[in-house]
Amino acid sequence: MWYFAYGSNLDPERFRERVGDFSARRRAILHNHALRFSGEVTSEGGGGAIIESSPGSRVYGGVYLLERAQLEKMDEIELGPDNDPAQRAARHTVALDCRGQALYAEVYVVPAPEVYRAPSPRYLQHIIEGLRWFGYDDSVVEQVQAVAAREPGQRQPVPGGAIPE
Repeated sequence: MWYFAYGSNLDPERFRERVGDFSARRRAILHNHALRFSGEVTSEGGGGAIIESSPGSRVYGGVYLLERAQLEKMDEIELGPDNDPAQRAARHTVALDCRGQALYAEVYVVPAPEVYRAPSPRYLQHIIEGLRWFGYDDSVVEQVQAVAAREPGQRQPVPGGAIPE
C-alpha cells in the first residue's frame, strides 16, 4: 500500500526508524489541499504539519510503498493515544498526482484548532530534508518554510497562506 508523507515522515531516516525499510518511493502532490501547522508534536514540541481542504492549493510530499504490517505500525504511531490522546485523527485514502499520473495512497488527517503553532526547528528540518530527498527544489522548500513562519496565534487558513498552484 502507498502511504503519503507530508510532514516529518518525509525524512527517510525518521521514517525508517518508525517502520523499517520500504520497497519504493515517489514524489507526489496532493491537489486542493493546504499545509499548515497547528496542535502540538509531543515528541519534539511545536506545531505539527496538518493538511486541510483548500481549493487551488497543493501539498508537496512523497509516497512510500509499505507492507500491510508497516501501515499497521503507522496506525499505532499516528492514531495511538500517545500521539492522539483525543482520538481525533483518521487515516484516509487520497488521490495524488505522481508526475502526471494518478496514484491512491493512505494519509493521516488530524483536525486541529485553526490557531497557528510554529513547528520546532528540528521538526521543520525533518520536513526540509525529506523534501530535498524526494527531489524538490528550493522554491518548494521556501514555500513550506513560509507556511511554517506564520505569526504565533494567527488564525488559519490565512488568505494567500495556502501554497498556490
